[in-house]
This record gives sequence, structure tokens and C-alpha cells, in this order.
Amino acid sequence: MKHALADADLAADELSWILLPHYGKQLLDAHCLRPLGVTAERTLQHAGDQWGHLGPNNQIVGLTHLLARNAVQPGDRLALIGIGIGMTWTAAILRIDRVPASLRAQAPPLGLPWRGRTFRPI
Repeated sequence: MKHALADADLAADELSWILLPHYGKQLLDAHCLRPLGVTAERTLQHAGDQWGHLGPNNQIVGLTHLLARNAVQPGDRLALIGIGIGMTWTAAILRIDRVPASLRAQAPPLGLPWRGRTFRPI
């Protein structure tokens, strides 16, 4: 993530969200949060606890969730972080330019409330 942030000329604290694999609380903390030096409040840990691990789709489902639930606005920046076999890390930094209204109907289902730092009800 350090290299992706440098390429985007950003600091980690300028990210609105960091979308990570949904491993569960213990693995998320040990394999992602502590090594990256970020807190769970900037992730979708609570929503991911309901979805479970979706393989390479975790970050895309998380992004869809944020867009559909109006939790990101134009100008927000997000990191999508992937971890592969052998602890290969990938990172992409996104800037939200617009949020299509049609995405509101695509919100992934949740049985319990999700807790997001910048959640704004629709």
C-alpha cells in the first residue's frame, strides 16, 4: 500500500476507506490491520463479518456496498488491498469522481447493521 499511496501522492490518513479481504476479525487484525497500521473503523470489517470471505470479490462487493449505501462521495479516495497465496500483496488507490444513482438498488444484503465511520443513511 505504501507504494500505491506514493504513486497517488497521498498519505494513508487521506483515505476514506481501506477495502480488505474479509477473513474474520482475528486474521484481519493479524494479517492486514497491524501490518498496515490502520484501524478497523476505516474498513468494512462489520459488513464483511456478515458476508464472509468472497475470494477475489471482497473488495468489489465492499466498493459496491459503499457506493450503494451513499457512504462515499465524489472526491473520496479508497484503497483496495488484496492478499494472495504466499502473502503476495496488491493495492489500488481509487478516487471517486461520481456515484451513479442506479447503484442504490445494488446494495449487498445485510442482516445486521453495519458500522461505518462515514455512514450516511439513504
